[in-house]
Amino acid sequence: LIGASGAVSGIIGAYVMLFPKARVWILLFMRLPLRIGAVWVLGGWLALQVVSLLMSSNDGEVQVAWWAHIGGFVAGFGLTFAIRRRLWLRMGDA
Repeated sequence: LIGASGAVSGIIGAYVMLFPKARVWILLFMRLPLRIGAVWVLGGWLALQVVSLLMSSNDGEVQVAWWAHIGGFVAGFGLTFAIRRRLWLRMGDA
């Protein structure tokens, strides 16, 4: 099982840390457009990853994939939290 899903999950975690008040559009029931806080959407995504991990078989490859998503999110969120002041300073200079 090869992919970049852990890195993509890290970017998602960083986004939540940097833009906690962002709002995004989703399609509720594939029909109804709804604007909701990105924290809720991405928090729901993370919860889905955890539930999928808990419900997955004991197949090592499958569990590694779910752990990559969860670990990537946590790492992206945590590292961005640790360096957020530097990031905001750089973004202000641009």
